[in-house]
Amino acid sequence: MRLIALVSACLFSFHLAGQANLNLELVANVPTASSANDIWGFVDQNGIEYAIVGTVDNTLVFSLADPSAPELLLTIDGTNTTWRDMKSWGNYVYSVTDNTSDGLTILDMSDPTTAIPVTTYFPTFEFEGVELTIVNAHNLYVDEKGILCMTGSNELDGAPILLDVAANPLEPEVVGYVPGEYAHDIYIKDDILYASEIFIGQLNIYDITDKRQPIQLGGAETSFAFTHNAWLSDDGTHIFTTDERNNAFVDAYDITDFNDIQRVSSVRPRRDGASVVPHNTHYHEGYLVTSWYGDGVIVIDANKPDNLVIVGRYDTNTNASQGFVGCWGAYPFLPSGLVLASDRQSGLYVLRPSYPRASYFEGCVIDGITGAPLTDVDVRIPVTDIFTTTDATGVFRSGHAEEGMQPVIFERNGYRQVQMSVDLVEGEVTELKVEMFPAELINMTVSVRDAETGEMIPDAQVEIDGPGYDFDFLTDDTGAFSTNIFVGEYNFTIGAWGYLHKVEQMLVQNNEIVIEIQRGYQDDFYFDLGWELPEDTSWERLGNDDIDTDLGTQFYQNFDPESDEGIRTPAMDLSTLSFPAISFSARLFTSGAKLIPTLIIGGERIAALEIDDTDFNWQRYEIHVFNAVPEGTDLSEVFFEFDLELTNGLDLFDVDAFLVQEGQPSSTEDIDAAILSLAPNPTSDQLTISAHNGSEWSSIEIRDVEGQLVSRLAGSNNSVQQIDVSGLEGGLYLLSAQAKSGAVYTRKFVKD
Repeated sequence: MRLIALVSACLFSFHLAGQANLNLELVANVPTASSANDIWGFVDQNGIEYAIVGTVDNTLVFSLADPSAPELLLTIDGTNTTWRDMKSWGNYVYSVTDNTSDGLTILDMSDPTTAIPVTTYFPTFEFEGVELTIVNAHNLYVDEKGILCMTGSNELDGAPILLDVAANPLEPEVVGYVPGEYAHDIYIKDDILYASEIFIGQLNIYDITDKRQPIQLGGAETSFAFTHNAWLSDDGTHIFTTDERNNAFVDAYDITDFNDIQRVSSVRPRRDGASVVPHNTHYHEGYLVTSWYGDGVIVIDANKPDNLVIVGRYDTNTNASQGFVGCWGAYPFLPSGLVLASDRQSGLYVLRPSYPRASYFEGCVIDGITGAPLTDVDVRIPVTDIFTTTDATGVFRSGHAEEGMQPVIFERNGYRQVQMSVDLVEGEVTELKVEMFPAELINMTVSVRDAETGEMIPDAQVEIDGPGYDFDFLTDDTGAFSTNIFVGEYNFTIGAWGYLHKVEQMLVQNNEIVIEIQRGYQDDFYFDLGWELPEDTSWERLGNDDIDTDLGTQFYQNFDPESDEGIRTPAMDLSTLSFPAISFSARLFTSGAKLIPTLIIGGERIAALEIDDTDFNWQRYEIHVFNAVPEGTDLSEVFFEFDLELTNGLDLFDVDAFLVQEGQPSSTEDIDAAILSLAPNPTSDQLTISAHNGSEWSSIEIRDVEGQLVSRLAGSNNSVQQIDVSGLEGGLYLLSAQAKSGAVYTRKFVKD
């Protein structure tokens, strides 16, 4: 351990790599015909390794005799289900499925190169005088003594049920249970069962020495209160958990005292979480190998459980990062050291890890004048996701996957930023003692202006975010507001209806700040910009699960709506755009339900699109307004609404990232429509010709559907001209208007 005393070091500029693959090398990838779920490994008596892959339709057995070219040996079809889970004992692999009646599937792997016999078993047992039969389970585990635990089954409300496969591997007897709570996953060692009781958000620990009289030893609520899985360290002093929630961590708990379980460290791949979901973690020789859905396989150095550090990653699905897509399972226990992974979209992965030790930096931060410890100090390495904060005693712990000189920044509201360069050594702890000094407090006035006209914008929403500082402001009638703030760097986020969002990092050191924003219509729902919600609506503005390319994490959701009424924008003037295009992101979860984007103009409702794609993923949609509305429609006041078509089931609609911008014309007809409009159309007598680009007409011709000239008029040298068509017979006509520039624009109209 090295001790370095550092005060406010000089300023540096650094650039480090981001979320690239690290310390995990691709050996092979084999797509599966249907979506993959869990994965397990096996090694036979000859040392040949195998991958056992679950999919929604079957269980697959791959030989890894040549790891670079996995060979499919066996496909075991079953009931379609999202969940399959496999574990092994001796020469057998056991598989369970949730929400089926497939029972316990048993693979005899005594000689996989010759044949793999498969049997199905339905365990029965008596509980409180009633005979019960297990036909499905969410998960299973087999301990070192051959006790197989099925959990999340159709019996005992999903509580763990214990079977003895050591005594009878093909027809194991039920020897006990842990009645009480549903357990989503379990781990057992030395007759201690660790239950991930997901629906109460707790890890609970039981002594199962007496299999029919388990004793609870202790428990703890996990950090996101949705305890998905847990895995024990080899020495039994710590356990590591996941919560299957957006932005959740892998947590480390000190369990040396079951009556006083303490969370000692947490880690996630991205500083802000980015709505990425952890799934399952496994402890292997000082490391945690974790399937982290959209971020793939994540390797964490857990040799210091009080300072978890990510040292490896491999993204199995670069097209996804949020939600329940990407890597489902990761298996690190093969003798060769290879890591197996399953991806829901891209199948089986074989990876070769290198398992470097982390380079740690730890220490304390104090006030440079008083010597008092400083809590809530942000400690980060720039241009990476390495980030932590000091605790109540001013202490911090962090680390890096690479050794060498690294920049470290310390930030806290009310104090001057400290930047320093620290020499990190692999496998060692560099101790830092950092002093921070108070910053100057100033009174700041912020003005928000229209970038085109310079006019001040009232009711603009401004968020100012910095270390230990996060406040929202609203500009007054003069387009400004004032506040006291410490000198330092802050992020300014600005939004107002009728303008595009703006995000800007600024060094606050002056009393006056002017921010200009561009005209447009954009709403990522980061701010509340005034969408109209129906009365008694189930539409809600939520966070933490939106698309990852927009501002913030907010989106609108309608869960189990009782009404088909949608949310509506404030008024928009689209007449200033040549080819107005409205785009947004949406996702649906119920087959048969529809999301119907609707334009409302002059009280008339125009359904512009019907969306019924239910693949559970965000999709981007675009509506070209001229293709949706009648010719000549006045676009000076337009509303947009997300209407619904409901089923009789449980419907769920999500929308996000609303944007209006100039679209691209798809034809010369679109160009003409954008420049020349005719109204009213149809008409009985008078027809008004308008040029949206300011063109002045030099001549006008009208032809019938046969192309015969029926009228030629002189232009009025104005961009708007009214002509009399009352003398024409009823029917369809083609009007061509020649501008003074020589350009000719053509539109159709109907004479009543």
